[in-house]
Amino acid sequence: MSTPNGPTPFRALDRWRANAVLTDADGPADGDAPGPVVQRIRDQASVPKAAFRRSVAIMIGVLVVAQVATAALQNTSRTTRAVVSGPLSLAAGLAGIGASLLVLGRYVRIGHRRYRLIAFISAGLLGFIILTGSAVRLTGSGLGCPDWPTCKQGRIIPESGTHAQIEFGNRVVTGLCVLAAAIGVLTALVRVPYRRDLVRLGLLASFLIFANAILGGLTVLYGLKPQFVMSHFLLAIATLATGLLVFHRAAEPGGSSDLFGRDRIPTVDARTAQLARGLTVTSLAAIVLGTIVTGSGPHGGDPDVVRYSYSMLTVTRIHSGAVWLMLAFAVGLALKVARTTGPAAAVVRRRTSVLIGTALAQGAVGYVQYFNRLPVALVQIHVLGATLFWVALLWVRAAVWRTSMETVASVAPAHPGFRRTASQSG
Repeated sequence: MSTPNGPTPFRALDRWRANAVLTDADGPADGDAPGPVVQRIRDQASVPKAAFRRSVAIMIGVLVVAQVATAALQNTSRTTRAVVSGPLSLAAGLAGIGASLLVLGRYVRIGHRRYRLIAFISAGLLGFIILTGSAVRLTGSGLGCPDWPTCKQGRIIPESGTHAQIEFGNRVVTGLCVLAAAIGVLTALVRVPYRRDLVRLGLLASFLIFANAILGGLTVLYGLKPQFVMSHFLLAIATLATGLLVFHRAAEPGGSSDLFGRDRIPTVDARTAQLARGLTVTSLAAIVLGTIVTGSGPHGGDPDVVRYSYSMLTVTRIHSGAVWLMLAFAVGLALKVARTTGPAAAVVRRRTSVLIGTALAQGAVGYVQYFNRLPVALVQIHVLGATLFWVALLWVRAAVWRTSMETVASVAPAHPGFRRTASQSG
């Protein structure tokens, strides 16, 4: 395997790039014309080796110098560290991203199938971190690492203690989510064909993960106050939704010119789409009310955490009422599509059936855990059920709305550019 500039030491990456292009060469014309920044990244494949190596060496040099300088600041005053460490960390991060983009642009192309696999792994991690976060709360490990971003007394890794290790494990999963999101954005830049909406959604997911990491730190620093714990969970749900949106959009022909998909059209009639919207609103209400129940219950992440003073019976009844209302919308949607013919209605019908089954199982666990005084194991299963229900809901929504034909037509002329990329990759 060789490139226009001769053999490369990254033969495996060369084969990956060529196979990605061959795999998708007969795929749908769903690409956007790359912007000047993305095109410059892709043009690294034709940059002379000497210039390419020099650029990568400069980036790595900046990264190393910034890291060494940051380490040298440990013996300086706190004020100096606060003023200087931020710019150094930013320089190191930008240098690392720059080197990664140069290497990706030269050696890697990701086809739409491989990109969807990356999106699936990223979404899986975003769902998994909800479970690890609930495990931290249910085991009373929320203050196992009382400092942030370090664990305790400047140490990143805890020395001992079950609570500290559980909390540290959750932070490790957060790091994996950050890494997966970064990989998702970088691979979206070199995806064949290029999709601008996937890059934007990937950046949004990365921002939400970063924001939730900051919120998690504030949750620890403010002693696990229930309003912080609630916000932490709800932002994790929003981040999972964004990750799943990337996964579902990556399988569709054509992108969306609007970040939130407001230019998309329903695959079913208007009444069915309204039922799906009502199902979404009531589901969100049930999830938010569920966090209030959690904030009023006994599992606060630490035995000394102050909880909400609401009556558990009252907030549980309100939450249960929202769940029953959501279930009514789900049954109404299922009955409506059962009387509708066509392949789109059949897909919505199957997915809604899965959603109803998940909701019924989740409701059963909710009642059992309440009447058994909220045992930890059942509460953890209830959190898993809430996560699976959220995934099923977004699965239904992905079948109810699709990219309009006008959007697909608007990006179709970019497809010849995709073929040029294929011929350049050799």
